[in-house]
Amino acid sequence: FDPPRISRTLKENKDENAKLWDDLRNNPKLSRHIAKVWKAFGVHIQEEWREDGFCLAVKADDEAAVDEARSAIIDVAKTYKQGAIFEYRPAGEQHIVRRTVPAMSNATGEERLVR
Repeated sequence: FDPPRISRTLKENKDENAKLWDDLRNNPKLSRHIAKVWKAFGVHIQEEWREDGFCLAVKADDEAAVDEARSAIIDVAKTYKQGAIFEYRPAGEQHIVRRTVPAMSNATGEERLVR
């Protein structure tokens, strides 16, 4: 939703999200990298907010393809002034890793999550 350090109205956020949704599904720079796009959302229970977003499944057979896909996704994220993206990967049978990848912020980090 809101870009870093910018506050927009709910309508402005919804309008930008609609443009981003279309871009993620139709952008020729992404089409060879993306297998599927879903609508998703994040929540913060204690702060009582919900933020709409998207989940992408990437076509990648090797690390170079993953890097290329990540770069294309970050370019689109920057177009829409997104601070960061989350990247999820398997980490064994019981866990996945969520990595924060900066787009227009310095946000970084990695967190191990139970599947």
